Amino acid sequence: MTAVTPSHAEGQVDVVVTTASGKSFTLDDAFTFTADETPGKPDAVTDLQIAGPDESGAYILSGMGSADGEVTVKDADGNIVGTATPAADGTWSVTIPEGTKAPLSITQTVNGVTSDAVTFNEAPLPVVSLGVAALALGTAGGDAAWGIRRRRNA
Repeated sequence: MTAVTPSHAEGQVDVVVTTASGKSFTLDDAFTFTADETPGKPDAVTDLQIAGPDESGAYILSGMGSADGEVTVKDADGNIVGTATPAADGTWSVTIPEGTKAPLSITQTVNGVTSDAVTFNEAPLPVVSLGVAALALGTAGGDAAWGIRRRRNA
């Protein structure tokens, strides 16, 4: 089979078959085809990480996406809590306000087509204030020995 250049437009097409000996046959029954030019879904965002909280209680969610897309982050209720346009290398970040309900749902839209959502429900590592830790150490006094242990809830 030989490809035709330029390609055919949508519609009725005649088919000509040529044998190895050079004999050609035109098929009597033409057929019609429709080209599906709908772009496929873009890949989902990857490499999700969260950091924070900062002084305001907000967190920074970051990841990788398509440089020609837009990333949208929604809370558990479906409200948009942030958007970002990935840089040329695909990196992006969104500030997630304090009190945002998890899990987060993250999508990216490229050329008007939205990817499948990625659910993000990881908690960041706990932040220990050095001031509080120093104050706690100062109040133990004497020869007392103690430690701070974080209790994990199942």
